[in-house]
Amino acid sequence: MKPYKKFWFFAACSTFFVVLIIFCILYLLWTQIAPEIGAILSNIVQDNSFYIFLSATTIFGIWGLWLKGVYNLYILPTVKIADEIVVIQSVNPYHRIKINAGKEVEYLAGRINEVADRYLSLKRDIDNKIQLARKELEQEKDILASIISSLAEGIIVCNLSGTVLLFNKRAEGFLTNIDKKDVHSIKRQFIGLGRDISSIIDKKKIDSAVEELRLKLLHPFECCSTSFSIVRDNEGLLNINIVPVLSRSGEFAGFILNINEATAQLSINGLSAPPSHLPITLGSDCSDFYDFYLFNRAEINPAIQDELLSNITYTVVDTETTGLDPLTDEIIAVAAVRIVNGKLLKNEIFNTLVNPKRAISEESIKIHGIRPEMVEGHPTIGKILPILHKFAENTVLVGHNIAFDMRMFQVKEHLSNVQFTQPILDTLLLSAVIHPSHRYHNLEEISERLGITIKGRHTALGDSFAAAEILLKMVPLLARNGILTLKDAIEASRKTKYAKISY
Repeated sequence: MKPYKKFWFFAACSTFFVVLIIFCILYLLWTQIAPEIGAILSNIVQDNSFYIFLSATTIFGIWGLWLKGVYNLYILPTVKIADEIVVIQSVNPYHRIKINAGKEVEYLAGRINEVADRYLSLKRDIDNKIQLARKELEQEKDILASIISSLAEGIIVCNLSGTVLLFNKRAEGFLTNIDKKDVHSIKRQFIGLGRDISSIIDKKKIDSAVEELRLKLLHPFECCSTSFSIVRDNEGLLNINIVPVLSRSGEFAGFILNINEATAQLSINGLSAPPSHLPITLGSDCSDFYDFYLFNRAEINPAIQDELLSNITYTVVDTETTGLDPLTDEIIAVAAVRIVNGKLLKNEIFNTLVNPKRAISEESIKIHGIRPEMVEGHPTIGKILPILHKFAENTVLVGHNIAFDMRMFQVKEHLSNVQFTQPILDTLLLSAVIHPSHRYHNLEEISERLGITIKGRHTALGDSFAAAEILLKMVPLLARNGILTLKDAIEASRKTKYAKISY
């Protein structure tokens, strides 16, 4: 039972027992101890029942106000202080407790803030030492990233389950063959960290190549690579050479795809002759510039409900609309960002304006700043939602008050022919889970508590980034409350009062 619930339970029980004792004393006085006095009191009660009732009501009212004052000045502030200590310790060391309470509680908050200042000073010293230690490593990582990015060949690194761990711009250009800014193309392909390579390259070809590599690894003196060709959007062929990646212990850990435009020398069956390559062994002859965590990570459990929140891939979504009624208002902007392996991928975004095919009120323009001329020429929501659906496939959807966005998507299913059936998390509900004593759970209040700066408030992209950063800050706070898996988070969210809001 929460501390404030215990307080009200104790207050109710104590009030009940006090009234019961008073009633018992009066009853005994009336019937047993002093019947004469009881008779006199009975006459007084009968003659002045209204005033006695008014006096009793006043007394109970004053008693209730006194209890509420104690609750507001001492009980609730204590719970808030406990919540905010966790915030300072876990996610935002710059946060300080600001509270209106009894003098004793305010004194306690002041002493905690002093301790937090000393903690921040120590943390800064440690962080500076860590930054100095990482500086040289970061420089080496930048050099490696620049080299990979500037290669004329397309490079994609995958683990054994086909999850993309690394790719360069050349590979993106080869395989998507569409300008990244062209979010309006229904045929658009998405390549990115955490996505499955089979969404772009035929799964049968990938599986066949991986199986061939497994067989070749049994004979280490043979050429250990394989190749195949794929059609590039009817614009020619791409040669794809695959080389295995081995762990330090020699186990098959993943593979690298080397992509080039096809040459004229093609074999009769359409496959190019594989070059002679040896497998790459992690940590053998090269510096540890990168720690590819996903190489050693087990494939995500199909039972996503039992997956740890820190391991899940998320798509954080936000919309801007002409109003707040999903049945009559329209979406005029949609944005989404991705979280993979606990990292916000700021380069993998979905962001577009939407033509609502209706007027945009001046009241809503004052909020989001989107004027009618800005959406002219943009596609309608029926064309945008299928692209967003593909962008968000195989992920958990997240948003702030996302029930509203999902309802807006739902009423457009007849136009888009897609349904968003993924699991959903709402940062509004999660905030109420980890900070039940706080009154406000809007985006600004949560961001201030967790030390997040919102860039572009009331823009779909800005709010998506804010909600994504909030989620990342919330994961360790949820863990401290015993909420570790997606199932835990969903069940806890359903118990909050905000879960009853419907659109």
